[in-house]
Amino acid sequence: MTLRKASNMPTLPDENVEQRLSRGLARKEPGQFDDDRETILTNPLVAAAIDGPGDRPRSFDRFEREDLDFLVRVARADIEEFERRHRHHAGLSTRLLCIALCQGAARHLVEGRGGVHDFDVWSFFRAGEGFPTFPERRRKTAVFEGSRFQASSRRIDLLGRSIEQVGDARQSVATYLAAGRTCTAWELSRRPIYVLHPEVEHPAIAALRPEAIA
Repeated sequence: MTLRKASNMPTLPDENVEQRLSRGLARKEPGQFDDDRETILTNPLVAAAIDGPGDRPRSFDRFEREDLDFLVRVARADIEEFERRHRHHAGLSTRLLCIALCQGAARHLVEGRGGVHDFDVWSFFRAGEGFPTFPERRRKTAVFEGSRFQASSRRIDLLGRSIEQVGDARQSVATYLAAGRTCTAWELSRRPIYVLHPEVEHPAIAALRPEAIA
């Protein structure tokens, strides 16, 4: 996922490394995410596309219901694996508020424009006393194999956040975005978000700080 600095993005005194990376102020050290950042590369053409230049072409294929269901299965399987590997996060899945598609892929789904570079799938968890916070720097990478999306646009980035629960899942995410207290929340709010799981009456959350891009 590429996060670009907005001219009016807030500077926070308690920024962590991931937030500083989003503003171009720090660089990831080699192997920093090795524990949980794994890439499934079973197709050499897909592997080349993932490791290729950042200006890879976009896919303008339309989403089908099975595509969204597949992204949910990938995210849920990743959460279950994370719980197994990190016992102090046991019970994380019980605090899952929602799984959502974000960034460019969500804009393509909701607004039908922009195309898809990759699939940013975010899991939002209920924060609370006694619960460890989901690691903000964690990102897992997978591949959307066998999909209609062209090879250059099949990467799935799996990320997560612990946020305050305010009403239902959709309202909680909307509140987190509106507050914009972190660089991540600010960036995510620049494009629509689409709640994939659980099913809600109005899954799309409109961009709160729309980004003026074609």
